[in-house]
Amino acid sequence: MFDCAYQNHNLVLFLCVAIAACGATTAALPDNLTITAVLAGKCTSATAMDVAMKSGPCTDKIIQVELPNQRLGFTFFLRREGEKNSGTFFAFWGDGSKQLHLNPDTAMQPIDRVDFFFQGSTDHLVAAGSCRFSNPYKGVPAQVSCSADTNEGKFTGEFISDGRPPDMTQTR
Repeated sequence: MFDCAYQNHNLVLFLCVAIAACGATTAALPDNLTITAVLAGKCTSATAMDVAMKSGPCTDKIIQVELPNQRLGFTFFLRREGEKNSGTFFAFWGDGSKQLHLNPDTAMQPIDRVDFFFQGSTDHLVAAGSCRFSNPYKGVPAQVSCSADTNEGKFTGEFISDGRPPDMTQTR
């Protein structure tokens, strides 16, 4: 199981790279906070660079990050067969101010970039796509479904929560 308690060096490294790469500014969120939400559940499918992952492709947690400049990202952590955590992950990023609310409990986030961390390096790929996600605070399983096309191929991630609310943290 992937440990999202911020003790994982690759996770901390990725979040630092992601925040720096997204150009975090001092506007938008009150007190310039970055909000991180860890959602537990089950990843049901994942594709990276047009390659569909075999059964059990991702860990049992995903992370949503909202930066002070309203950039919003969903991070999926992949594992190799027989490994609990291989240090490979990808994140779908978009401008949260362009989010569409399809109904009171479902939102659609346009995606303009995918960050792909593999074998110690991160590729920042221009993307076109979206993430659709439901309200994780209703006490029922919430869904996160992301898909984006890049010059390096298609990335997708499908996740369903265990029905518990996410673990939230705020940092400056």
